[in-house]
Amino acid sequence: MNITLVPYAGLCNRMNVIVSALAYRHNHPDVQLTIKWHRWFHCNCRFKDLFKPIAFIIPPCNVIELSELNLKDVPGHRLNLHLPDRLRKLFYDVVFMPHNSPEEFEGMVNSFRKNTGKEPNVYIYKENCFCRDSWMGNLADIFQPQEDIQRRIDEITKDWDGHVIGLHVRRTDNVRAIQNSPIERYYNIIEKEVELDSKARFYLATDSEEVKHDLTSRFGKRIITIPLCLKRSSLQGMKDAVVDLYCLASTSRIYGSSASTYSLLAGKIYGIPVNVETK
Repeated sequence: MNITLVPYAGLCNRMNVIVSALAYRHNHPDVQLTIKWHRWFHCNCRFKDLFKPIAFIIPPCNVIELSELNLKDVPGHRLNLHLPDRLRKLFYDVVFMPHNSPEEFEGMVNSFRKNTGKEPNVYIYKENCFCRDSWMGNLADIFQPQEDIQRRIDEITKDWDGHVIGLHVRRTDNVRAIQNSPIERYYNIIEKEVELDSKARFYLATDSEEVKHDLTSRFGKRIITIPLCLKRSSLQGMKDAVVDLYCLASTSRIYGSSASTYSLLAGKIYGIPVNVETK
């Protein structure tokens, strides 16, 4: 079976679906996997701007930059009149899109096999996991930041020890995170952790300057923040996203936000515990 994967949405969603594909190929070694990275406004950079090649996978799995000229693989949208969506039917036997669930994947593949007696040519345009297969190792083995990004991460975290705890407070357009993980929950977390450990400090990853101001005003130097560009349509914004993610992952444990891929993914990078705070 041949799989062409085009990761969709923001950085963490893309990382999750790549991991899903690698886990599937690990459990199905006959699968030929091609990953095509598409620059779009919510992740406007090349894969190689952020990460080194995925080298430790056997056989090696390269991430190819998807050209707009490769129309059959480009996501369909109103600007290209959704022509790629129609064109794909000429090249692929199974097309797996964001609205499809992981439970449907095997069913679609097996249905094609049953009806034709052949292995399908599969196109996947997806965010997050597309199948039930899970990667058992740390994601740091797969996604290794480029040298310039890693130097920034190392500089920020060089004096950290087991006393630094991660906080991820998701805001802006994530209504469920705002409703289910209110800021008062983080006040309580910090106060309880300080009672247990007077040396406790907290690395704060957030998309809200208001949250940064609030927590630093209340808890002073216990809160560690760094200046970041939050514009994901820029290269600097994407590099800063990796720095922020890996700094959060470098803490001893994480208190995350409800309904956020970011919190859970950060914990998987080095295999640290994540507690998603909700009401």
